Amino acid sequence: MNALDELARFQTDRGLHLKEFNLKASTINMLEEIAELHGDEDSYEQTDREFAEEIFEGYFDEDDTETTIEEKVDALADITVFALGDIMKLGYDPEKVLLEVSKEINSRVGTFIDGKFMKDKSEEAMKNWYKADFTNCKL
Repeated sequence: MNALDELARFQTDRGLHLKEFNLKASTINMLEEIAELHGDEDSYEQTDREFAEEIFEGYFDEDDTETTIEEKVDALADITVFALGDIMKLGYDPEKVLLEVSKEINSRVGTFIDGKFMKDKSEEAMKNWYKADFTNCKL
């Protein structure tokens, strides 16, 4: 099993790869994960998503004509390189970590709202959720 293949399966199984790129949605999704990296959203008045939306609205332009497709691809690849390096700095094997994450996201069902996957949190759906286990992912 290859981590990138499994992560791509999440996209293709849901038809996400056929949707048009949306700079705002992509940026907000990444900002939401950065907010998650910094701590427990329960200690803030806003959810991580609300915080990410506020940052986007305050600092970024929705117009994505400023950069070419290749520049966008390069930036996204660079973000991936930094993230993989940071996973290693924390003592984990990125391939194993991504396989665990792919098992988790592929076990979920839900719907997409404004470019964001909203997990089905019904009791029935949650019974089938897999929780990523990183104990065997250390370098």
